[in-house]
Amino acid sequence: MNINSSHDGKRLCVSKADGSIDVFQDGKLATTLTGHKGPVFDSVFIHPDLGSAIVSIGQDGRLIVWVEEDPNHFRNAHSMVAPSSLLALSIAPKELGFRIAAACANGSVFFTTYNHGKLSHSSFHAHDGGCTSVTWCPHVPTTDSTRALLATGGCDGNVKVWACTGSSGVSSAEDGAEEYSKPLICIKAHDWVSCVAWAPGITETPIRIASCGREGKVFVHKAGDVAGKWESLTIVESSDDVKPCWSVSWNMIGTVLAVGSGDSQISLYHESGEGVWEEAKVEEREVTAAEE
Repeated sequence: MNINSSHDGKRLCVSKADGSIDVFQDGKLATTLTGHKGPVFDSVFIHPDLGSAIVSIGQDGRLIVWVEEDPNHFRNAHSMVAPSSLLALSIAPKELGFRIAAACANGSVFFTTYNHGKLSHSSFHAHDGGCTSVTWCPHVPTTDSTRALLATGGCDGNVKVWACTGSSGVSSAEDGAEEYSKPLICIKAHDWVSCVAWAPGITETPIRIASCGREGKVFVHKAGDVAGKWESLTIVESSDDVKPCWSVSWNMIGTVLAVGSGDSQISLYHESGEGVWEEAKVEEREVTAAEE
């Protein structure tokens, strides 16, 4: 199960193992979307400046664009099938248009561009054994030397950063996947990368990418420039009693990192003034009847 909120925080889309997507508004089930033939691995609301739609991916390799025609009434407007299961999804910054990157089980990154009601796609090979995660840089580059940036993780244990070198600044069916044929950086961090997440922030630098692995390690990879020297800071060490880590996610300003582990726990980490990452203490309390 995967849960994502709309940009205004009023709605949630819940990806489910039965092939459906539940959409909630103000805490109540508003509608259920069906169209995948197998578990849905992710579903995401697009930025409202690009329209009103949800993008979903699943084990069946389908990528579906659900267009909202009336409030909470979504239509399966466009669907494409990748060569293998699509495991993770990332929507590009709105300044780059309606562009989607999905991690494919065959090791490739599957690109989709939605323009004037039509989908086009391309792909490139990123990881041997399978690509498990993908994340766009949230900042739109201001120089031709960087352009559109992606980070990926895979079954080979590597975290890679890719920069588009084509004239358009982002890969599309017309530009060709060769624009991403060589990574800018490759960091061997894990036995198996479960998730990568590019940190948002007020400025483009420093660059920070979080990653977690099946062996239980969590890192924040940091650099002053994407083509410069990278430093990997250990947030969680691997040990005999550490459970696999499956997800990492940043808060909206990139100051808190949430880590989901195999013991069904979510831990929060923040960076101290000395540059040391510490686990945040979370106080539990019962929800009152008035709050419900």
